[in-house]
Amino acid sequence: MAGLRDVGVSLKSKTVRSIRLAELLVAQLCTYSMLSALCFAYPLYLFDRS
Repeated sequence: MAGLRDVGVSLKSKTVRSIRLAELLVAQLCTYSMLSALCFAYPLYLFDRS
């Protein structure tokens, strides 16, 4: 029975790790999309100001 309890804990930690990995990938996707929007908009802003 102790072995089964250990398996449950490892499955739970793997699930938590996969959730954290998914959160990291979503945050990275948001960061890259905002960076690309900034790289598009900033030259237009500078052109408008000059």
